[in-house]
Amino acid sequence: MKIRGHRVEPGEVEAALTALPDIAQAAVVARPRPDTGTPALCAFVVPAEGAAAVDEAAVRAELEQSLPSHLVPSVVRAVSGLPETASGKTDRNALPNPFDHAPVEPEKVPATPPAGPKPPAAGNGPGPGTAAVTAEIWARILQCETTDLDSSSDFHALGGDSLAVLEMLAALGEELLSRAAEQQFLAQLGSLSENLTLGRVVETVEALRSTS
Repeated sequence: MKIRGHRVEPGEVEAALTALPDIAQAAVVARPRPDTGTPALCAFVVPAEGAAAVDEAAVRAELEQSLPSHLVPSVVRAVSGLPETASGKTDRNALPNPFDHAPVEPEKVPATPPAGPKPPAAGNGPGPGTAAVTAEIWARILQCETTDLDSSSDFHALGGDSLAVLEMLAALGEELLSRAAEQQFLAQLGSLSENLTLGRVVETVEALRSTS
């Protein structure tokens, strides 16, 4: 399978998952995102006997220590068991698409408090909802919860590919930026892309809104 332009061998990811002490079995598949149709890497794991509940964020953080970003699943779901074919092999086709569910209205993420006093915003200046709106855009595009996001969240590590970046830019332009500011953001995207974190995006959007 191909994920974000990279060839992915599910067995390599599954081996890394089952090497974790709390995971007994794992199956990795590609499933299309409902908004873009692009494939995302999804992992289904069976917890080891006596293990605590599987923490998706912790599992992904562990994998990031040993695997390149395109091999880290965008979604990790704990299941009681993996479906099998008549021959006893894992039936990957029977695994669900974790994106096939009604979207839950995400909670708003409060804006990051400013370092010092700031006069009230006016016109197109940075508003208190910039961080919340940006987080909601990310959650919508990346199919995650805003409560799972913080300023260090990395767009690419969460499964965002080049098409998803363009979708994010379009949404920022529609909801937060003027046409001129959107073009300026696009011009800065190259320097941001190596470390495309939520905090850096919010900082850039606020700076552009304050000068447009």
